[in-house]
Amino acid sequence: MASRLKPMRSDFVEKRDSIGKHYSLLYESIADNPDLLICRWKADTTLTYVNDAYAEFYGMEKDQLLGKRWIDHAERDPSRELEKTLHSKAEVEHSFQREDPAVAADGAVHWIHWYNQSVHDAAGKLIEYQSVGIDVTEQKEARRRIAESERTLQLILDNLDEIVAYHNPDLSIVWANKAFRDRVAVDKESLLGKTCYHLWYGRQTPCDNCPVSKAVREKKTVV
Repeated sequence: MASRLKPMRSDFVEKRDSIGKHYSLLYESIADNPDLLICRWKADTTLTYVNDAYAEFYGMEKDQLLGKRWIDHAERDPSRELEKTLHSKAEVEHSFQREDPAVAADGAVHWIHWYNQSVHDAAGKLIEYQSVGIDVTEQKEARRRIAESERTLQLILDNLDEIVAYHNPDLSIVWANKAFRDRVAVDKESLLGKTCYHLWYGRQTPCDNCPVSKAVREKKTVV
């Protein structure tokens, strides 16, 4: 019996080692990703590990960062708010996310979206945090430009004498310009979700030969 157990134990150890090696290689490939800023840090924000991308972002060697508090090189304005909220949020959630400005080596301010995970020992005691950051500066700027374009478009449409409205397929109103709102005597907030046929005529069903219904049905512009 003993002789038959030995190969089984050997197979188990080999499989365990193989799985461990697989996850080790997977972790290394993630840590080496040049687009991910990865660090581990203690409760007082003292860094215990940084990957190459993290060090390069700040234009420093790893040894210059390890043992230092990352809060000290965080963007000045939000750093106080960070210190106030960081621990309370981390204590409530095992993982949490933040989006904060960070000054890169060239002096430019980037926006980093951080995915933070608390690490505990077997007794549940907090050991450290691990954070993975992604530079979302371009996405944030794109969202800003889109929002600015939307505001400009709404300003233009609000200054037209013609009635303009955007509808969902069920004819509920998504947005309408000032001329429309003035005609039906409804403010912008109260307008959302209302149907044009109810606002204009007090109807519970769409109007006969409704051009909006026809446009939705035929999936083309109807004049």
